Amino acid sequence: MLLLSLTGCLQDKCGSISCENGICVDGRCACQFGFEGEFCDEPWYAKFLGEWDAVETKKGDSLTNAFKLNAQFSRVVDTFKISGFAASWGEVFCVRESSTTFKILEKEVDSVTKLVSGEGTISNDLTKVTGVYSFTKQDKDTLVNFSWNK
Repeated sequence: MLLLSLTGCLQDKCGSISCENGICVDGRCACQFGFEGEFCDEPWYAKFLGEWDAVETKKGDSLTNAFKLNAQFSRVVDTFKISGFAASWGEVFCVRESSTTFKILEKEVDSVTKLVSGEGTISNDLTKVTGVYSFTKQDKDTLVNFSWNK
């Protein structure tokens, strides 16, 4: 019987790598859902936090609505909340779709207005978010394009 040990030939590519919210695989961190970065040390939502200058335009309308909104952590790593959405709709929650995109969740705004759906994408330089959302008001559907700038 011949036993051959090859442990001297194997290189541990993860020896000095510490992944905060993930595991090392072949020398790179594989992050848990909701985290990103080289060492999985950046929560996904962090890039969206803070004050944004928002501009909205309803489809078929040339008038714009400009206001400030504030994105905040919402206690779940793949979610953030927006205060001041659509200038006066209170808090709205957004959920991760991918590293750079999110889905805006449905919300009853008041007895006649309902935020139906929406989505947004952040730019590569993390300074601009663009997207679209739809709402119904007194049974009339409206589509709104938006952009937020830091």
